[in-house]
Formats: sequence, structure tokens, C-alpha cells
Amino acid sequence: TLCSRLRGNGATPLSSTFAVTGATTLSSTLAVTGATTLSSTTRSVGNFDVNTDKFTVDAGTGNTAVAGTLDVSGTTTLSNVSSGTWQGT
Repeated sequence: TLCSRLRGNGATPLSSTFAVTGATTLSSTLAVTGATTLSSTTRSVGNFDVNTDKFTVDAGTGNTAVAGTLDVSGTTTLSNVSSGTWQGT
């Protein structure tokens, strides 16, 4: 149990759960090799990419690109269809 500040210089391996109850600021890249669970709203102020180019959102415009098939099971509203193949009723 640590009840004050922890400062490290260099790699600091931890062999168990690292729990933080307050806000946390990281000044570099966070690399995660296992599954990640986020239990609240996720915000991105930059571009958002899944596997480089499979699904992207441009932060400046909100434009999205989907490299695979887009399946929609609910009602969809399209304001402008400029090209492609239209299937539906």
C-alpha cells in the first residue's frame, strides 16, 4: 500500500492490478497488449482508427471510412447517397 506519491525513472514492472481512483494523466503513449474494458464514455480529440484503416473517423470532419461491410439492423436515415449500390426498400 502506498499512501503518497510514487515516482519512477525507467520501466516499472507491476505483477498485479494497478488501481487508480482519481484522474490519471499520461504524457506519452499507452500500450495495452491484453483486452481493454472501458466502462464509461470514451472521448477522442484526434482521429480514431481501428487496425490502421479498417474503420476510421476523421476528427476534423467526422467523416468515417469502413473497409468492410457495414451491417445495420435498425432504421437508417441517409441524407445524401452520392455513389455506390443501393439495396433496400
